[in-house]
This record gives sequence, C-alpha cells and structure tokens, in this order.
Amino acid sequence: MVTPLHPGGPARSGAVLGLLVSAGLVLVLLRSGQPLPTEGTQGDERSLAALRALHTVYLECATYRDEGEVEQVFVKDGGRRTVRLPFETAFVRDGGYRYEFRSRRGEEEWDRYVVWRDGDTWRSWWSVGPQAKEATSLNGVLAGPSGVSGGSATIVPGLLQAGPGWGDWLTQPGSVALEDPEVVDGRRCDRLRLEYGTISPPWTVWVDQEQHLVRRMFQSREVNDFVVETTIAFRPEVGVAIPAAELAFEPPPD
Repeated sequence: MVTPLHPGGPARSGAVLGLLVSAGLVLVLLRSGQPLPTEGTQGDERSLAALRALHTVYLECATYRDEGEVEQVFVKDGGRRTVRLPFETAFVRDGGYRYEFRSRRGEEEWDRYVVWRDGDTWRSWWSVGPQAKEATSLNGVLAGPSGVSGGSATIVPGLLQAGPGWGDWLTQPGSVALEDPEVVDGRRCDRLRLEYGTISPPWTVWVDQEQHLVRRMFQSREVNDFVVETTIAFRPEVGVAIPAAELAFEPPPD
C-alpha cells in the first residue's frame, strides 16, 4: 500500500506489447555504457543525492534478495484488463544468482521463467519452451525475459551490475525531481520522478529513505489505441544470508 504523506500523490496504476516497447528502452540503455551515477542528469542536489545513494547501496551490497510483483493494467475504451507477474531474485556478489518470474496459464496453473548461474555459465529455463539455454554472461540470458517479465528481469541486475554489458539505466535519467514523500509497505520513501526524454515516458520511483532500496516503480505508457499502466512492487533485502539451495535450480525433466 502507498500512503501519501502530503496531498497530491500520483494515482496508482504500468502486457506484452507495451513491455516489448519498454524492453527496447532497457536494452538500449543497458548496453550504452557505464557513466557515473547522475552524470549529465538535471536536478537539484537533494534529488541527485537520492539517486547516488541508491546506486551505491546496490553496487556495494554483498548479497541481495527480493520478492515482488509486476502489475500491468491495460486500459481501452473504458475497459480494463489486469495482468500480474510475481517475481523473486537472489544474488551473492562474486557468487550465485537466481531470478524467477511467473505468469498465469490458467486459473491454477503458472508458467515459470528461471535464470540462474551455474559456475561460470549462465542458464535460463522457460516452461513455455522447456529446454534450458546457456550463455557466457548474464545479459545473454536476460535478453529473453526482459520484455515478457514486465521489466522485472533487468531492473535489479542493472543496479547490481551483476553482468558485463548491463548498465545502471535507472539512475541515468535526463532529469530527476524529488516529489512529496510517501509510505510504502510501512516504509517512508522518497518519491522520485525520472524523465528519459523522447526515449521513454517518465517513471515514478519510490526509494526507501533509510535503506535506499527501490520499493515501487510506476509508469503510464500509450501503446497504439490503449494505455498500459505498469506498477512494479519490490520487497528487497540486502546483507542477508542466502543459502546455496536458494540460488540453485534443476529444470524438471522434459
């Protein structure tokens, strides 16, 4: 739940076509190099400092874990359709990595997409086409789920810089503005509006004021004759013990 601490907070609202467009932005930005945090970003010092703190926490953490959900609302001619994509991440710097998101196949059934590290090899498995794939880098296996995951596959790896070639696009906007703070899931958060010019509609990002972790993101995007509203909710932790079993994955037999 998002609770405004001041009046005037944005309305809560961010499928596959819209996300494929978003994925294009992610792939372009992630592979465009590694500028320093906020280099070239316009904004006042408090806003820029919030971005730098976020960047530092993710880049320097020894371990990271999250659970979350992407909610996509498609709005057209007064009608709405909602898609929810739960996900989870586990990361040990210079060690293991595992990411999984799920999508509904029926009332009770889920499709799963899993990315994990096995020694020096990066692997992915999708129940839609259940053959494990391999790559020599994280970006090689994340290209597959970047769009269909609603963006959750690429945001955190970019912040962690867990794989070569994947840049921290979130903290490299054209401009940033610090808006009224809000409470998200019981945590007081800065609310940042990130502008990316003509590349993408703006994102609103809620950043924990104490932990400097992303707790929520929101974007509204027009795609042809409908609107896609994307909300990504995170329940993140850093510096926690992550057992080897949490990082491992064994694809089910064909």
